[in-house]
Amino acid sequence: MVQAGRELGLPWPIVQRCLEDYAAKVLSEDLPATSAIGIDETRRGKPVWKQNPSTGKWELVADAWHIGFVDAIGGRGLFGQVEGRNAESVADRLTSRPASWREQVRYVAIDLHATFRAAVHRALPHAAVVVDCFPVVQLAQRHLADLRRRLTWKQHGRRARKGDSIYTVRKLLRRNKEDLTEDQRTLLKVELDHMGTYGRQIFAARKAKELLRARSA
Repeated sequence: MVQAGRELGLPWPIVQRCLEDYAAKVLSEDLPATSAIGIDETRRGKPVWKQNPSTGKWELVADAWHIGFVDAIGGRGLFGQVEGRNAESVADRLTSRPASWREQVRYVAIDLHATFRAAVHRALPHAAVVVDCFPVVQLAQRHLADLRRRLTWKQHGRRARKGDSIYTVRKLLRRNKEDLTEDQRTLLKVELDHMGTYGRQIFAARKAKELLRARSA
């Protein structure tokens, strides 16, 4: 769309208006039924503020965040998008759909966002909330890093330094199991064993993270 505007020498507002007019003609107002939807936020540019002449306060007129609703199982892509990133925006969008459409939605995939979960429970109380695997694995990775730092302080009373076993393998802990060579796996096991109890705890936490990642794949 951007390239078409450049080639025809048209300003952006005209290109956008033409796209909206065309979309209104070819897209059906009724969303196709699906048993699973996905909800996620997307940042679009910068927020736009305008000063209220009556109160003198600055008010948000265009939010940088938009929430997208997609078909998570039928491959029909984007169902819709709303401005804002709050429970009201999500709930209003879902409740605006016909009851027959909402009743067929059995699962809703989200990230670890309490706002989305609250909105789904309000608008689709019968649907099960499913957490996207990526944020779950990301959270496990973060907890592993927190454990590594905490046990390093317990053992050394400071951050890891060059020459410490944990410093040697700190980057290997972040990598996926299948991306490590045999020598790297051996190095990881030897260095963590050298740390004693703390190293074995870190190794067990890494193993748990890899098991979680395998189940989420």
